Amino acid sequence: MSLEPFWELFDEDMNFNKLFMFMFQVYDQLWSELDPKAASFTRVITETEGIMNELLKKAPVTVNDLRVEWEEIRAQRLEEAEEDAEEEDQGELVENEALRIAALSDPSLLSPPLRYSKKKPSFDVKPDDYKSKLMDTSSILTLEHIAYIDHVLPITSQLCRWFRIYSVEANGSSLETLLILAKKQSPTLLVVKDAEGNVFGGFASDEWHRAFHYYGTGESFLFSFANSSSAGGFIKYQWSRKNSYFMLCSDESLIMGGGGNFGLFLVRNEEIATND
Repeated sequence: MSLEPFWELFDEDMNFNKLFMFMFQVYDQLWSELDPKAASFTRVITETEGIMNELLKKAPVTVNDLRVEWEEIRAQRLEEAEEDAEEEDQGELVENEALRIAALSDPSLLSPPLRYSKKKPSFDVKPDDYKSKLMDTSSILTLEHIAYIDHVLPITSQLCRWFRIYSVEANGSSLETLLILAKKQSPTLLVVKDAEGNVFGGFASDEWHRAFHYYGTGESFLFSFANSSSAGGFIKYQWSRKNSYFMLCSDESLIMGGGGNFGLFLVRNEEIATND
């Protein structure tokens, strides 16, 4: 402990409590700075960890030293964010003005999409923030895949790391094996990559088991990536609220979704390219 630059912190009484409360304060302030549509527990936790590491490297003597240093950093961050927002707003005004002028001279430009500035993406992907999310390697998922999926998980699941319980490569193409390994495991992600390279799957709220009826909750959903060569085109298919057909497993198949057609249907005797 004495070799660490922050060892003097532990001369304080109640040092662990104070340090924890300060870390939570940093986390809360980082979270409040985010656009709600781009909020991600994984991203904020990763950023909080990085900030704490940098602050502790500066050999603080008290937790208050950390707090003072953080307030200076945060003030600079907020100032830079305001400057970026002003520049962006100015850029949008210029773009809108240019489009209005062009529209007057060319009627073909009067279609609604061209009369307004481009919308910001609802989620700015930063794959490096998700390097620690997987506890095991995956032959299917890239960091971009993980980022998109994690962002739409229930909040309680975003706080969790992922570990592999079954794959065709390691465990063979067996529904029975999948059910044995998935016993008492919930929630789970079912990820499939077909022979054409398409990646899709589902988030299952409950433990997989054989039953004569559907089970699960409205937290369950399906997803797909439109572009097989990257994580682009991510689509989440959430509960329609028209029925409660979430999860079903028989002797021969594993199913998610229903109501006319199955959302995901895997048959026991079919070969799946890879499956995590």
